[in-house]
Amino acid sequence: MISINNISKSFGNKTIINNLSLTIYEGEITFIVGSSGAGKSTLLNLIGGLDTVSSGEISYNGKNISDNLNEYRAEHVGFVFQEYNLITGMSVKDNIKLGLYYCDKEESIAEIDEQLKNLCVKDVNQTVETLSGGEKQRAAIVRTVCKNSNIILADEPSGNLDSENAENVFELLSGLKNNRHIIIVTHDMEKANKYGDRIITIKDGRIEEDYRSSEKTDFEKEVKSRGKKGRQNWKSVVMLGWNSIKLRKSRILSIALVIALAISSIAMAIHFSQSGNRVSQNVNVNYLESDLIQLFYPQTMNLGYKETPFEEKEVAHIQNTYDLKRIVPIYTEGNGSWFFNHESVIKDAVIKQIIVDDFFEERVMSNEIEGDFIAEEDEIILAEDIAEALFDGNCIGNKISLNDGAGNSIQFKIVGINHTVNAADEIYSFVSSNQIKKLLEKQIDAKIESNISLEKYYTEMVDMKTGFIYGALKETQGTEKILYGKEPEQAEELVVSSELIQYVFEGLGIENNYSKDDILNGAVSKDIITEIESQKLTINCNGLFEVHICGVYQSDEIELRCSKHLLNDLRSLEPTVLEVYAANTGSVTDIIKDIEKNEEYTAASQLESLKNNVGMQTRFFEISIILLGTIMVIISISMLASFSKISVMERKKEIGIIKSLGASDRNVFLTLWFDIAVISVAAMALALWITKIFMIILPDIMGDIAFIEYTYPIKYLLLIGVLFMAVITVYTMVGMKKLVKKMPALLLK
Repeated sequence: MISINNISKSFGNKTIINNLSLTIYEGEITFIVGSSGAGKSTLLNLIGGLDTVSSGEISYNGKNISDNLNEYRAEHVGFVFQEYNLITGMSVKDNIKLGLYYCDKEESIAEIDEQLKNLCVKDVNQTVETLSGGEKQRAAIVRTVCKNSNIILADEPSGNLDSENAENVFELLSGLKNNRHIIIVTHDMEKANKYGDRIITIKDGRIEEDYRSSEKTDFEKEVKSRGKKGRQNWKSVVMLGWNSIKLRKSRILSIALVIALAISSIAMAIHFSQSGNRVSQNVNVNYLESDLIQLFYPQTMNLGYKETPFEEKEVAHIQNTYDLKRIVPIYTEGNGSWFFNHESVIKDAVIKQIIVDDFFEERVMSNEIEGDFIAEEDEIILAEDIAEALFDGNCIGNKISLNDGAGNSIQFKIVGINHTVNAADEIYSFVSSNQIKKLLEKQIDAKIESNISLEKYYTEMVDMKTGFIYGALKETQGTEKILYGKEPEQAEELVVSSELIQYVFEGLGIENNYSKDDILNGAVSKDIITEIESQKLTINCNGLFEVHICGVYQSDEIELRCSKHLLNDLRSLEPTVLEVYAANTGSVTDIIKDIEKNEEYTAASQLESLKNNVGMQTRFFEISIILLGTIMVIISISMLASFSKISVMERKKEIGIIKSLGASDRNVFLTLWFDIAVISVAAMALALWITKIFMIILPDIMGDIAFIEYTYPIKYLLLIGVLFMAVITVYTMVGMKKLVKKMPALLLK
């Protein structure tokens, strides 16, 4: 029995139902009729729990339906709507099964085929949008029949049907009235008079007339609720979710792809930013040279990077002060470029200077070396790429020349080939440090004999408006004819030829109005000579030598002359870099700290340099990927916002239908969230594949840093993915929350 006690329903200032009371009994068909706007459909929605009363109470079997509208709709109410309210994209059978899921009556699923057959619905797997109007209405009635609802509410069930189908629908409803409450809203008085046991006329929200077509004596049966308390049914969520995915698959896939690119890009950006830090000391110490420290003096005003030499006493001090296995003097005089040549072919070289001893034999031969270690100073282990370029690979026993780029060379015998690509994506050619020293001594001799340079000594960084003074440097003979000044008496003194003095004027920025004859005849003023002699000059040749011009002698050659002592100092080659190997790899950091604190020179860890190099080389890719990730995040959020908004608008009616079938707010929320969950899972799966593809192709793109382990950044992918999904869930919940809370009547308008 349905008891309606003094109910009212208002929308704003307008009252639709006005203090109405009514009792409806099972076993009869009750028609509610009246003019448009009288409140018929509103009353039906209130009885069915699709909307709530503004005041008063509706009870079913003595229990207020407002106590749990979801349970009431799920367990006791079946709706037959004018618009059928079947869910697009789903089959007839799935639409009916959905109603059974919400009332926990899945045992009735077996009846669906039989009931549809009885009602002449031929194909149960046909999607509902392809059905005729009559078939749709019959399917809606089967949904109610299989649900075994105590209350069947029909709102204009024949409104969209032809007369034949309308007659069939009323015949069906009439046959279902036993032990049920059947309430029909209609304008069709002919059908009401023909099939109605009771006809209630509504006007202005009140009952104007309540008419029974025959006497009933057993209206007040007590009927116990046959339903169980509804529970969350995941089958309904999955069914509706996959239906939504099917209808919106292209949009969902595009959003998932954009989100996947965002996740993958951000994860890889973090991965690359950590590349330098992933250079592990657990990797072979000989390969990474993680025990190696480079020592060099910082750049000065007159000397460039790694141009200040180490004297013997400094090398001894380092050896005695720090816990080291080996010190290798590294010679880098000149432009630092090395070239191998064989016959007419030239190839850039990457040289690794070593000492020929047991320490380096063990170290070098731990690499992939074909052939033998260096036994004599004039032997070399050649890099594989050089061997391939100059000899087509087979070259052990052959000779090869190493050039300094300035026309000087030294020949080596090839005793081995190095096949190991080092951590900087290079292949070393191993040579004796002493042989490099000999090669650079040739360079210095050639430089002294043909083109030594003088330049001003600078104590601060200034704009160099003056040039250099070039000429051959020779030892004084004591027989020079001095035109101005005096012969060299100190090691730092030198004289210039009368032919070179013209260039001295220009190089020092001195105004020159003298001809060659004026210079030879002693016409240069004493003030100018004094100015030249007062200039502090330098020779940069294996270090910085401070000199000054003390005189001018007569000569047609462009040359300078100095003491034998200065020449010997210039020719005495010293290392400008020391490569020191720590006795204990773990002490490298402490040694560097001590050197930086106590010494004038700089200490750099080979491992740290490698990390920085990797960081610099990956920076472009890191920035590009971060930019891509940022763009993808913005696009994905925009697309997701648009998708959520459109999806919510598109699914209003669907949510109204399932709420009318008894879906709880939680069930509705999960149904709406299913799309987001699928997008999240699809995005994560795509991100994993996209990243995998990137990790396969990146070694080819970034070949110069192939040393990097292109490990799969699963940790970052999962972390970013989870965070992204959490943000998406929170973001979309806001739009869903309002829809979930709305009453079915409002959603179905």
